[in-house]
Amino acid sequence: RLREQLEALLSTDRLALLDLYAELRDFFASEGDHLDGPAWAAADDQALELIRRGRLAEARDVLRQQVLASAAARSRA
Repeated sequence: RLREQLEALLSTDRLALLDLYAELRDFFASEGDHLDGPAWAAADDQALELIRRGRLAEARDVLRQQVLASAAARSRA
């Protein structure tokens, strides 16, 4: 049962999403931006749907835009 739950949780789509997170985290860190969890959670569903449709570049763009927008909104607050 645990194995089935882990397989469902760590689907190919979610592993691709994790790869995008790692890529973008490295990009933002190289730019001097250190963004926390809420910024990353902003676009999960939309990015996953794009990944499922094979639109990886669009998923990357959505994540980048949402993370930046979330960080900007928090800095204004």
